[in-house]
Amino acid sequence: MRFSLRGLPELDLFESDEQRTAAIAEIEREVGSPMTLGYWIAVAILFATVMVVRRYVKGWLQMLNVPPGVDTFLYWAAVLTTALIVLRWLHRWGAATELRQKLLEAGVPVCTKCGYCLRGLADSVGRCPECARPFDAQVVTLLEKAGRS
Repeated sequence: MRFSLRGLPELDLFESDEQRTAAIAEIEREVGSPMTLGYWIAVAILFATVMVVRRYVKGWLQMLNVPPGVDTFLYWAAVLTTALIVLRWLHRWGAATELRQKLLEAGVPVCTKCGYCLRGLADSVGRCPECARPFDAQVVTLLEKAGRS
């Protein structure tokens, strides 16, 4: 999962590598549990996508009269590539929101909508300067604490 989360800007906002690693591990535990509805939705999306691609690739290869050895290779290459792309998308689906929540739990004020770092802002501003969303109660509390320090 760590590979598929690379490039998310929220990962750079953690104050330490230990906090980042702990947050990712907790998200992995929550997301990877077969006891959650999200897990089974992801499995269904992956299965359906692979089945659709499988059907179309097989049809295209027959239409193009690809030689027997090559068609098997192209078929599996297309199916596996699609599966990997969908799997990466599913891993990132909602990960930014989860990371923002973990940042708030770690004491880092961020906008829960856009991920904008709110460090240094006064709580009287009341809205995110990036997306204009009103601050959540947790963000206001963190900003008040930072203002008193």
